[in-house]
Amino acid sequence: MLLMKRARRDLSGYSLEKNATFENVTYAGRTIRFPVVYSEQFRMSADFPISSSKANDLLPSNRLELIEVKPGTTILSVMAFEYKAIHGMRPYNEFGTFIAVNYRKSDGSLGEPGAYCLHLPVTTEEARWGGVYIYGFPKIVAEIDFVHRGNSSTCIVWHDGKTIAELTVSRIDPKAQSGRGLCYTFKDGEILKTLVETEGLVGAGNEKSGATLELGDHKFGKDLSHLNLGRDALECSYVPKMYSLLHKPSEHLQA
Repeated sequence: MLLMKRARRDLSGYSLEKNATFENVTYAGRTIRFPVVYSEQFRMSADFPISSSKANDLLPSNRLELIEVKPGTTILSVMAFEYKAIHGMRPYNEFGTFIAVNYRKSDGSLGEPGAYCLHLPVTTEEARWGGVYIYGFPKIVAEIDFVHRGNSSTCIVWHDGKTIAELTVSRIDPKAQSGRGLCYTFKDGEILKTLVETEGLVGAGNEKSGATLELGDHKFGKDLSHLNLGRDALECSYVPKMYSLLHKPSEHLQA
């Protein structure tokens, strides 16, 4: 998906942790080991076309520039995660929406493409605190459930008794892949850049029927419907097994 640059490889064992350099950092009296190791997870996602003009209104700075698939159209990635094993944290679920962006530097050149996060509900206060306090992610605590059927999986998200969204992705035969991606967030008047590295089994496809997204009556769902969201997915992914490293923010950029 838009967050990841993927490369096929033979994953006889996870190499990311063996090659990583770890450090302990204390935030507000809590010590976190970085990068954070997500040693077992399920992930599914779908990319949908949205209006560039409406998406641009949601960006916090003109230094973040949309990546368009054609004039007037950019990408919204909808991603759902079951984090089953995490170093130093309890398992939790997560549901995110991201816009494809790049960062315009002071000299006019572009940085690396990545994604700007619009919404990121999670199922535990621990996950919400770290995401907000350290990264500036727009996290809230919500209810996120997964239903795995024979040929598809569905993620249902709701908050305060109202449905936010329901994402269904068809099962796609996976292949071993590694990847890296950047996420841009806005915190305390700065743009933060964060690296995510992954290894696992990834199934990806571009069948129009590969994913469906139904939006609910929660404010977040209504926000998404106002983006002129296309009904058919441009690409979707089904990831039955994934290992990832979430690094601490690597740069604090001018907004």
